[in-house]
Amino acid sequence: MVVRASAIFTRPLSGGFGFPLGFAVGVVVAVAAVAAGATSHPAGALIAFTVAVAGVAAVTTPGAAVGTAAVCWALDSGFVLGRQGGLVFTGAALQAAVALLMAAVVVAVLARVVRRSGRWGRA
Repeated sequence: MVVRASAIFTRPLSGGFGFPLGFAVGVVVAVAAVAAGATSHPAGALIAFTVAVAGVAAVTTPGAAVGTAAVCWALDSGFVLGRQGGLVFTGAALQAAVALLMAAVVVAVLARVVRRSGRWGRA
């Protein structure tokens, strides 16, 4: 059986694989961000989390993308903004929640449109 690269992205990963993938990616981003000193510069961590959410949203279901956004928000709130693992509810945390949710929804919708158009993976 031969699998073409373009065939991999014609259907999204199921939520059963997509959400754990998003969770794992979020944890890796959180550890790397904190190790890189993002607690002093939380905007950098938010950018990294947003890129992670967008990447997961591009390859999985909308539900898994939104779940990934929620996990990434909790990691950002608890370990970058809060620093002790407890969720904080500040203006910065609200901005992070909005940014992550918007990234998940926008990229999930765009990925669905591209998949339905049949142009994903074409040169």
